[in-house]
Amino acid sequence: MCLAIPARIEQLIAEDSAIINLGGMRKEVSLALVENIAVGYYVIVHARYAL
Repeated sequence: MCLAIPARIEQLIAEDSAIINLGGMRKEVSLALVENIAVGYYVIVHARYAL
């Protein structure tokens, strides 16, 4: 079974990565699988990829 967790985009690092807020923890994730993301948007995160 896979677990995907909702998280808020805190900072865009590069064209294909961002810092997310995951329950108070800040993590870097890949944005390679999503389009048109901005700070403040919510994404689902699985295996360090935003979906």
